[in-house]
Amino acid sequence: MKARLHHGTQPVGTTSQPKTAILANTGTSSVTIRDILSSGIDFSQTNTCQGNLSPGTNCVIEVRFAPAITGPRFGSVMILDSDPGSLHTLDLSGTGQ
Repeated sequence: MKARLHHGTQPVGTTSQPKTAILANTGTSSVTIRDILSSGIDFSQTNTCQGNLSPGTNCVIEVRFAPAITGPRFGSVMILDSDPGSLHTLDLSGTGQ
């Protein structure tokens, strides 16, 4: 999985409303969520993705953008799980104003 969340423009020193990504298990067997990590000092995430994700179910990842400086800012959320195609990435971007 590779997806993207763009936060638009946000004043430096403030935090955006969360942008939401849905992680869905469309397969036929459970997937164990091992870890969800964010990179980049300007982004933070919270999630409901704990333990096993049964077939046909999903969980939510919310990402907030709090730019430290002006200009384009980039980061990512990495999802490590038991799926053979793991590491999944959610690319993040926004502009500090």
